[in-house]
Amino acid sequence: RVMAERVHKDGTLVVDGGAPVQRSSPGKSQGLNLRSPLYLGGVEPPLQPPTNASFQGCIGEVSINGKKVDLSYSFLRSRGVGQCGQSSPCLHAPCLHGGRCLPLPDGSPPFRCLCPPGFSGQLCERAEDRCLQHNPCLHGGTCKGNACICPEGYTGPYCQHSTALSELDRDWQEGSGGGG
Repeated sequence: RVMAERVHKDGTLVVDGGAPVQRSSPGKSQGLNLRSPLYLGGVEPPLQPPTNASFQGCIGEVSINGKKVDLSYSFLRSRGVGQCGQSSPCLHAPCLHGGRCLPLPDGSPPFRCLCPPGFSGQLCERAEDRCLQHNPCLHGGTCKGNACICPEGYTGPYCQHSTALSELDRDWQEGSGGGG
């Protein structure tokens, strides 16, 4: 994880939670020139800095002011960039709505999402409508928007509980002094 921050002429860089490295820009300029190219991970060969080591690793996610930048469409070109080392396709939790990600050994597709009840799709992105599949409602209940609308005398998630006392129960309560 890399955190870069700039306030006026002063810049700070923190890599993997290590000690911050601070530097200041020369000259009188207090701002950041956004008209020049931004390089992530390295610079083009004619601009190589005087160093004997370069960036090693992968850039998986870039955030600017807390907002994620989609790297797949944001770059103009890449140069001298090799493939990243092995990493889990589940590293960035691609499954939605609490789905569980399982990496697949053959790599095609690289992972599979196990969706929680009520969701489906490759990334668990679709909310299932139980009413379209079948009517789970009992005793003449109507299914609407994944919920049962129960007829009078029934209640419960599937209208499975009777709210009316059966005649036998009523007779027993009246005869035993147990109610009403």
